[in-house]
Amino acid sequence: MLNIIEKLGLLKKNDRVYYSSASDASLISDNEIEEVLDFVSKKNIKLFRICFHKDDGEHINEMLMFHTESQLIGPLKQSNKPSLSYLVLKGEAEVRLFNSKKEIIKIINLSSSNPSKSRYCRLDAATWRTIESTSENFVFLEVAAGPFKDSDTLWWEDK
Repeated sequence: MLNIIEKLGLLKKNDRVYYSSASDASLISDNEIEEVLDFVSKKNIKLFRICFHKDDGEHINEMLMFHTESQLIGPLKQSNKPSLSYLVLKGEAEVRLFNSKKEIIKIINLSSSNPSKSRYCRLDAATWRTIESTSENFVFLEVAAGPFKDSDTLWWEDK
């Protein structure tokens, strides 16, 4: 029996990042999302990503992100990118936006099931932000301008 990684035809970049190998259409069902969550939970992987772009040099980077427990990512920003967006498929999270003085200027509550919270948001990528998953399992699609380079992401460093 194939595991979900083989079933989806994913190519391993590292233990947490895989790329879709589909040449015509990248597809994933709700059942397959649950299978991925189960697979990464059993492997004790807290953060997992499936990239649907073929390589980091593409002009649009589309990533399906999986958190298998509550996680806080950031504060971070990309100063040379125009925007990024999040579309929640499962679970809940809170996005905090900050000014340069490290003061919270906006809180965005995201949810796949609570109709009073947002399911989608588009942000200025150059704004300092955190994203904190507040549910045990949180799955979202992140779309950002490429090409991707690690050096483009700036992280706050307390000094």
